Amino acid sequence: MAETGDARKAAIVVANRADKSLDDKLGTFEDFITSHITEKGFTVISREVATDALSSLKKDSKVTDADQLLSDNSSVLRLGQLLGVDYLILASISSYGSDKRATDAYGEKTVNVIHNLRVTYKILDATHGGTLASDTIKTSKTIRYSDTASEVDSDLINGLLDDAGEQVAASVGKKDIKVVSLSKDQVEFSIACGMQDLALTDGQKLKVALQMTEAGYQRWKDNTAFLAALENNRKLTDAEAEKVRGIAQMFRQSGYKVDVKSDVKVDVKRRTIF
Repeated sequence: MAETGDARKAAIVVANRADKSLDDKLGTFEDFITSHITEKGFTVISREVATDALSSLKKDSKVTDADQLLSDNSSVLRLGQLLGVDYLILASISSYGSDKRATDAYGEKTVNVIHNLRVTYKILDATHGGTLASDTIKTSKTIRYSDTASEVDSDLINGLLDDAGEQVAASVGKKDIKVVSLSKDQVEFSIACGMQDLALTDGQKLKVALQMTEAGYQRWKDNTAFLAALENNRKLTDAEAEKVRGIAQMFRQSGYKVDVKSDVKVDVKRRTIF
């Protein structure tokens, strides 16, 4: 078991495979596991965050059962990324039932009812996928009934779940769970993409795919429509001629070859080469 100083961030997902009457106990069961597992060096994220991420994952999958969904490594990795955790602890209430044992000693008839709760868990590696550890836990509580006395435990199921959560944490503590941490040789870095002036060499070719904004594309359409509407050898006003020169300069800066000629008089003739 790793020391508590190591990074051990986890999310807990609980499920009920036993009697449906235990569905409303899942939150309680998760709380018990959380309270005991933190003593083993784990930091557990909130239930609401884990539930929201799991619900989002289920929407993109045909599988709605958490256990079946997380049996797939890709789903485990995706949920781990959504939650930002190193481990996923999946705990399930497998079965809940009781056994009766009657005795007749010294003239007193006694019935012992043994309540049994079984829980399974597995720890999933949320960064690389795969199961790191798993176990089955059994916890029991005996209630005695006789003709003269009987024991009543109104908090029976909560007691069983608490004991199961404690045993899960104890079992995890005995497992050799690898610690998820960055290698000392690794460093953090970021990449920013942008355009800047380049020291170009002769014959160098650059092919950069750019995408216009909606406003830029609209201006480009307006300008090309204006140029297309002009007829060769058309006499322009000074304002129109100035606009042509401005648009031509814009196209030159955008990588187009533009040849604008004017005669010695006022007339401006346009010849644009794309």
